[in-house]
Amino acid sequence: MSDNKEAFYDRADAMIKLANEQISEGVSRGHVCDSFIYGLSRYSAWMSATAWNSSEELANAKEDTIKYFMSQYLKMLDENIEDYIKNYDTYMSNT
Repeated sequence: MSDNKEAFYDRADAMIKLANEQISEGVSRGHVCDSFIYGLSRYSAWMSATAWNSSEELANAKEDTIKYFMSQYLKMLDENIEDYIKNYDTYMSNT
């Protein structure tokens, strides 16, 4: 995290708010989640491409790039599932 935590969480909350709005418009949670994951992967691919000067450089970095993003996602997913385990009744009481 290169900036302050408040800004980090504010951006994440804005994306979650958009996802929740789509659910309230009648789209299933699963479909919204699939779109969220696709959008994140598309953005991550674009961001990665901006670091290189050619498609060859990007191709050479592909494996390390995927490992990086997967490790970050797994770490954050684990942290959030642990949070839900500890706070399940509180978080799920409004669902």
